[in-house]
Amino acid sequence: MKKIISLSLAIVMIMALVGCGSSSRQIVKLTLSTEDSQAILAAAGIRLPDAEDTAASGTTVKWYAWYDDFHNYSEDEVVNTGYYTFTEKYGCEVQWIECIWDARFDDLANLVLSSNSPDCYPGDVETYPANCIKGMFQAVDPYIDYSDPLWEGTADLAYSRFTLGDHVYMIITDITIEHVVAYNRRVIDEYGYDDPAELYWNGEWTWDVFLDMCIDFSDADEDRYALDGWAYDNALMESSGTDVVTYDVELGEFVTNLDDPRLERAANLIYELKKNDCIYPVWNNGWTLRGGQEIEGVGIKEGLTLFWLRRHMGIHRNG
Repeated sequence: MKKIISLSLAIVMIMALVGCGSSSRQIVKLTLSTEDSQAILAAAGIRLPDAEDTAASGTTVKWYAWYDDFHNYSEDEVVNTGYYTFTEKYGCEVQWIECIWDARFDDLANLVLSSNSPDCYPGDVETYPANCIKGMFQAVDPYIDYSDPLWEGTADLAYSRFTLGDHVYMIITDITIEHVVAYNRRVIDEYGYDDPAELYWNGEWTWDVFLDMCIDFSDADEDRYALDGWAYDNALMESSGTDVVTYDVELGEFVTNLDDPRLERAANLIYELKKNDCIYPVWNNGWTLRGGQEIEGVGIKEGLTLFWLRRHMGIHRNG
């Protein structure tokens, strides 16, 4: 089986829209000097302009999302150094406009109509191209100069994957791994399976080997399910080596790959996993993962899950 990873685009969309409820949680102000924050960013190769050269100084950015990675609501949480510098160095603020995942685009449409729009939204697979075509998002061209060396390494991807009518609709800040296969070596050893990492590096990690392990391990009566998590279907489809829809640069249009036999094989693999009760039934448990909605990977720890096809939350979470 091809390595179950894909490029994850850590992106923010500049947008003209939406908002929704408010959070009752209290923000905790954690102590971190501006110098320390900038040193952390500098270690990652990020250099910041002076405040007097930045047009956004002293402004408030409205961040619309179903999560908030900028503020801290507990002293145990890690400080977001980028946000800290944004507030301390530039005198800015991020206002979180909270929404519910299932209603996010309905609320977006309502706020578009009411001219009460936030500034930023985390890019996800449902924003582009469908909701861009609907006029729910603005192009980022007026704000982002992809010819600037700052965007080296991401500009080509932005132009080739997120362009409509000569306008780019995504701000791509990073490219990282999205899907990885997590497992507990103790469990692998207990069941006498070969180590998947060693099989992979030896060129022996195939869909057939993966499926055999999953079927052998799973036992609904014992509450054992080979797979748990939200992203197993995405990961397996993407491990086929092609996308369902791709952009043909020469034709200048999107094309479907639904007839590609690789996608058919991946879909059949998912069918076999479901048919053999290899997937933890979140749909029968109020759409809740084992251990609760906010806890991931409990089955791995308890030896009740064989593989967690973990979705790195790049495109889903990071903005």
